[in-house]
Amino acid sequence: FNLSDMTWKIFRTDFINSDKFKISVYSITISVILWFVFRYLNQTIRDAIKLYLDKNDPTTAAARSTMYINVLQVIVWGAWLLTILSIFEISSTWLVVVSGGLSTGIGFAMKDILENIYYGISLMAGRIKIGDYIVCDGIRGRVSSISYTSTMLEALDGSVIAFQNSQLFTKNYKNMTKNDGYEVGTIQVGVAYGTNVKEVRELLIDAIAKLGITNEKKDIIVRLQSFDDSCITLKILVWLNVLTQGNDIAVIMECIYDTLNNNGIEIPFPQREITIKHQQEN
Repeated sequence: FNLSDMTWKIFRTDFINSDKFKISVYSITISVILWFVFRYLNQTIRDAIKLYLDKNDPTTAAARSTMYINVLQVIVWGAWLLTILSIFEISSTWLVVVSGGLSTGIGFAMKDILENIYYGISLMAGRIKIGDYIVCDGIRGRVSSISYTSTMLEALDGSVIAFQNSQLFTKNYKNMTKNDGYEVGTIQVGVAYGTNVKEVRELLIDAIAKLGITNEKKDIIVRLQSFDDSCITLKILVWLNVLTQGNDIAVIMECIYDTLNNNGIEIPFPQREITIKHQQEN
């Protein structure tokens, strides 16, 4: 009697042996060992990717590392799965039949998820990056994270909103920081009839320019927009930083009011005259 041979024989004997697959203590042990090996390999490569991207391009490292790491996980664990299938000697015919049925059902069940994953890959490829300021469905905010299913947006009111990636495409989002980070702001103001429009234009342009909150590369534009019942309406176009646009508009409106008021230029408001007639008694 040889205990070593007996132990090895029990260890290698298939306690499930069919034409579809074979399972033994040895195959299970090898599978568990390989799981730890592939896990260690996956973690090591992930850390190497993060370290490399942080050194070369810190601004886009977060978004790019997420995409590369997810692709890496598919490759590493896909290789582990193929190795396990080989160890258990799973029949390719049986595997094809089972996977074909499962893929049909899973495909219909995961249609929306797969759609979001596809759009998530498109977003992480360069359409949007973390830190961009976007407008989607009337909500303005900064992109805080991008995953394969959703994009997190920090709105101006302090809330955090999750958009499904497919929504960003179907609702035609705007990336306000993709170019130079400035957007045009429109302000309207009315002046009384008889006012010198050219003089008002020069006063407003000089006053707004001195604030130093507009884009110096783009001109401040003041145009006559319409002749209304009580006033001449002027439209003022200014290019403002998308991150401070809301506050800058308020500052410019206050500047416009002070400039017109200090120069004696009237800002009219609608007025109505009421005439009361007394009927004489006969």
